[in-house]
Amino acid sequence: METDEETAIHLLHAAIQDNLIFLSPYFLAVDVLLGQAAALHLELHPELKESIALMTDYQMTAQLENSESAAVRDIMRVLLWEPHRIVFCEADATGALRADIRKVYDKRPLVDGVPLRDLRPEHQTRWNEPEAVQGPYFFRVARP
Repeated sequence: METDEETAIHLLHAAIQDNLIFLSPYFLAVDVLLGQAAALHLELHPELKESIALMTDYQMTAQLENSESAAVRDIMRVLLWEPHRIVFCEADATGALRADIRKVYDKRPLVDGVPLRDLRPEHQTRWNEPEAVQGPYFFRVARP
């Protein structure tokens, strides 16, 4: 996106913060568990495969909380009411699940067609912060 230098700096910082939030290990773990719950629920309701992408967060949560599957309801209970049970561990821990960073938002603002990092190299270090958190994370759901 093309903008003036002051706005580009603000956009850069907003993009970095957004990346750091969505790439946090805890957020990634929650995403893995939610994906598991949805996959298990879809096994019971394959007819939802087409409409699930159109559901609001509320609709999806209601579907999963009321699933016929005890496993799905258990995952949802952890996500909604017992998130403290999500604990990080070593890869070889019993019950360890893996959470990976899929992508880093890499739209860098331009000032007169030039990337901000080329105009102000001091911003390159800040831009690299999200890449520093990349890597696999391992977690498990602790017993209640």
